[in-house]
Amino acid sequence: MVRSVQENNDFLGFLLLGPPLDGKSRTLYEIAKRMESYLVVRPDPYEKVPDDEDFSLLLKDEKVVLLLDDLTKYAQEETLNLRAFVESLREHASSWGVASTCRDGPDLSSVKDSNKESLRWFYDKIPLKLFLVEASAEDKRRLAESVGRGRDAHSWEEFPSLGQIVMEAPMRDMRTRFERLSYEQQDILRGLKLVADAGIPTLTRDRLKAVLENESPFDRQGIHLGDQLRLLVEQSFLQSVRRDRVQPEPAYLRYVVTYEPGRTLLEDFVALTDLLKSLRDYEGLYYVGTTYGANYAQYEEALQAFEAALQIQPDYANALYNKVVALLMQERVEEAIENLCQAWRNRDNLSDNGASLTNLFEYLGKEPEECQ
Repeated sequence: MVRSVQENNDFLGFLLLGPPLDGKSRTLYEIAKRMESYLVVRPDPYEKVPDDEDFSLLLKDEKVVLLLDDLTKYAQEETLNLRAFVESLREHASSWGVASTCRDGPDLSSVKDSNKESLRWFYDKIPLKLFLVEASAEDKRRLAESVGRGRDAHSWEEFPSLGQIVMEAPMRDMRTRFERLSYEQQDILRGLKLVADAGIPTLTRDRLKAVLENESPFDRQGIHLGDQLRLLVEQSFLQSVRRDRVQPEPAYLRYVVTYEPGRTLLEDFVALTDLLKSLRDYEGLYYVGTTYGANYAQYEEALQAFEAALQIQPDYANALYNKVVALLMQERVEEAIENLCQAWRNRDNLSDNGASLTNLFEYLGKEPEECQ
């Protein structure tokens, strides 16, 4: 992996994929430590791309590692434009490469199918998308002993990852802390869990408030959201509340926060979809649709979400493309061709300027000229 960054011709590097606590960040920084004579650059997601003068001053003729731990941080529309950053890096650095991570599941969907053109472009350009090799039972046993837990009653080899062994006690403590939260605070975290599991990357206060106040699933009227979010930051369930954006702690959201007894996240996607329709939130509907398709193989539900987004924004190229894919997965070929033509007419809004659509035309044995 070090070599994949060092032997840079155009756009080389890697993306480590996997669940929280599987060791992605640790591996990323271990690799960065071995990059001798390279400058490690870690841009702030919420800052603008520096101007040419700053790039020249800091990075002119330098060898650079672009370190991006958690690509989902760059999925919000107002965050750093990674394509513009890379283009400036290419101009000023003598050589460069990417070292990055992303959580799997809905978080990955929100990156690779992002509504943000620069992030989709960046993801598509990364040549190596890798998972860490699963640790052996012996590796897990040795780690448990090295952190003083070898004599515990747990069967350590049953833990999914090394990180979960190290964090077993803190996670247990956080589960106890979650159970002691007020019902209102628990529902705030459940609301965040619902939105995140639906693949919606932008966790804004407004979106969260609408979800919480909706009759289904939470019906939390008159909630003092700002105060409660600050308390959850103090309790370490949230990383930050910044610029109207709520940033949860991903491992706690996935492994600690339990959902409402008797209900499932997937069941509440229906209520979430209806709410997003009422809010005319076409971007939220798009992400719900991609999650239905990519993570649950529920293509009819995905199709309904894309169609709802297109009723609000008819020329929404990303939704048009994914609608075509959902139709093809249901073997509705004629409808897929009709929508493919509409997507082709809006191809300038796609990150690859229609290259992905060209592949669909080839798959269907059609030519774009037939859409004229």
